[in-house]
Amino acid sequence: MFELDDGMDARPTAMLRSLGQPADPPTTRGPDRSTFSSAARPAQIWLLLVGAAALVLPWVLAGVPVRITGSELLVVLFILLASIANLEFGLLLDRQNREQRPHKGLSAWGMCTAVLLPAWYLIPVVLLIYLHAWLRDRTLPAWKWFGSGAGMILAALTADRVLHLAPGGEVFGTGPDWQIAVVVALACLVFMVVESTLLMVFVLIQGTRNEHWLSGTLADPLFYATEFGVLTLGAVTGLLAVNAGWVCLLLAPAYLLMQQAVLHRPLQQRADVDEKTGVLQFPSWERAATAEVQRVEDEHSPWAVLFADLDHFHLYNEQHGHLGGDVALAEAARVLRDECGTGLVGRFGGEEFCVLLIGVSAEAAFDRAERIRDRIGGLLPPTVPAAFTISMGVAPVRGRRSLTRALAAADGALYRAKLDGRNLTRTAGPML
Repeated sequence: MFELDDGMDARPTAMLRSLGQPADPPTTRGPDRSTFSSAARPAQIWLLLVGAAALVLPWVLAGVPVRITGSELLVVLFILLASIANLEFGLLLDRQNREQRPHKGLSAWGMCTAVLLPAWYLIPVVLLIYLHAWLRDRTLPAWKWFGSGAGMILAALTADRVLHLAPGGEVFGTGPDWQIAVVVALACLVFMVVESTLLMVFVLIQGTRNEHWLSGTLADPLFYATEFGVLTLGAVTGLLAVNAGWVCLLLAPAYLLMQQAVLHRPLQQRADVDEKTGVLQFPSWERAATAEVQRVEDEHSPWAVLFADLDHFHLYNEQHGHLGGDVALAEAARVLRDECGTGLVGRFGGEEFCVLLIGVSAEAAFDRAERIRDRIGGLLPPTVPAAFTISMGVAPVRGRRSLTRALAAADGALYRAKLDGRNLTRTAGPML
């Protein structure tokens, strides 16, 4: 399970804006995204409904009366202690990171609870697990922790219903081992589907721009492979706890490996993404773009490269400081991402950006570049310290041409835009 948050938070940008020089126009801060009221109204309603369902459905399915036994309380204690140890090891491994990140495999303990305990125990166990996680990481607002925990309860509750499909109505029955294995795997799969669906709905309601990190995570196939492994490990822990007891301690190395797997993808993504702008760094962009070009060449689809450069950016930095320049870069990158959709956007270096567009004609690529130029030229205070412009070069391609050649052509077109007076778009001509 992971945070209902976005790795590209607006607060650093607001802070940079507040550090402008006195001569700059006054700036205003955006809404405080740490408060529940800052979320879109439909997103607020959705989270309230999910939270209410998470707090009510386990009791409804448990029926009355609810009985508590000493052995069940010991199991609760075991799960809580294991979760605490798991999270603390994760924080130790990730101690240098201060950005949004996965919840260190907390969903394993929701799955373990579904295997070992009656459904209603999900409420106190998950709430206590998330309370500890929130106390150890206050970078996220409490309401997002609550929403994430409520989603885990519903996902684990659904998995609990699937586990009752095992022979004898429980996974500790007398049925064949292969049938139990199939039911447990199906329960893990259902857990993951429900968990992801709830988060996808939240992202759609809240908007991908506000939940950039979360939407990117949900679009990554590697997340689902890792999450299924985490859930399977939680289920195996539950099965061993009943059948082998202390043998569960031998799973400790597996949980350490799980932590590395959970953390690996975010670390890799942070290495690929430019910290100031949120777009790909050029080496990562070049690798991804090369792979895309090879794919579309086999399909005989047209493609294009855009090269963009902020005009007189060194003077902009001198007038508004490097912090003001960083704000301008971030806003320019935001426009590029918005206008290019599924296209690949990268930071070539300094104030230069490169874009790969797939399946576009020469006219469409030129029109896209013009829209970008118009939008960036229309950025005004307080969004940026002062207005600025951008020059664009376009290199449309059909057929087998190297990415390097297309980049060189786009760079040449950009150079002509600069010579012709800047704040212009020039094209390398017909399809290369």
